[in-house]
Amino acid sequence: MKNRSSDLIEKPLLQLQNAGVFRQGRRICCRLNWEIYRGEHWTILGPNGSGKSTLLSSIYGYESFSTGKMQVDGEVYGEGQWSLVRKKIGWVSAALAENINFQESVLHVVATGIKGILNHWKSPSREETQQAILILKRLGCYSLMKSQWGLLSQGEKQKVLIARSLVARPKILFLDEPCAGLDPLAREVFLRFLRKLMKRSDSPAVVLVTHHLEEIVPEFTHLWGIRKGRTIYQGEASEGLKLQNLQRIYGRGIQRLLNRV
Repeated sequence: MKNRSSDLIEKPLLQLQNAGVFRQGRRICCRLNWEIYRGEHWTILGPNGSGKSTLLSSIYGYESFSTGKMQVDGEVYGEGQWSLVRKKIGWVSAALAENINFQESVLHVVATGIKGILNHWKSPSREETQQAILILKRLGCYSLMKSQWGLLSQGEKQKVLIARSLVARPKILFLDEPCAGLDPLAREVFLRFLRKLMKRSDSPAVVLVTHHLEEIVPEFTHLWGIRKGRTIYQGEASEGLKLQNLQRIYGRGIQRLLNRV
């Protein structure tokens, strides 16, 4: 728990305590501790093979932590019906996009987020349709409602996936390299869209996983740097983006890359 004011003790939306993942005796990540609170927006940085993907899969429940404890909105992993708890976590990833039917309408894609399924085998209910329309309007994507998924641009798909994630009103939204495959202009448009979302009073806590420092817009408040499955830095984003911390996360070669920018 974290004391946010003199008379209010706020519970974290997500809490990891000494979490670790081991496969066939090999350590993927170890002794990870993390707390996310309402109003915070996080970036996760780390080189390839640092354990970021395994971490996200374990948080979402596709894999299980080998050690430690995880809580989401006060619910302890392993002690309840995780399929219900999972609805409190929004998820946008390339793997998800690849499994959506080409001919599925945008309206249906968004509506499937209510029950956490992919590809409707029947039309959504009237209530589900109304919820999907509402979130598309709120995010400025209403004009895409009748479009086929397979005909959308990469940037449009990312916006629709965020709408799909938000329709269930999650407490946390994970974005796993959402700008991958976007051209520079489409990425800029998407990041403006993301900034508007994070500025909303009803925005979930956003967690961005990226390799690109230029995608860390000012609305991101915190940064978590991971290397070889261990925490290297965890704290305010402004401090984490300083050269000495980036070198600890990526190695000293990062300075040469920064000099080219």
